[in-house]
Amino acid sequence: MDRRTAPTPRRAVIITTLLASGFDPLDFEIDEASRPSLWPGQLTDTVLTVRRRSTGEERLYMVGKGMPWFALMADDLSQGRFGTDRSNR
Repeated sequence: MDRRTAPTPRRAVIITTLLASGFDPLDFEIDEASRPSLWPGQLTDTVLTVRRRSTGEERLYMVGKGMPWFALMADDLSQGRFGTDRSNR
């Protein structure tokens, strides 16, 4: 993660979750990209990309009203989908 990028509220939640899960947040890239929504009633969707540099593992999450992006990301971390070696333990 780029140290120069000020964390958005969503990034701050991800950083806190990574730390609580024993991962080094600097080993992760987080990208938030908005695009026109595919869902009726929403103007835009945000696609959240979380990539772990050391393993190359990458996951995409749709962020929007009613989208469980955080639960999915936390599950991916706990299930080892980004890799199981935790660098700051």
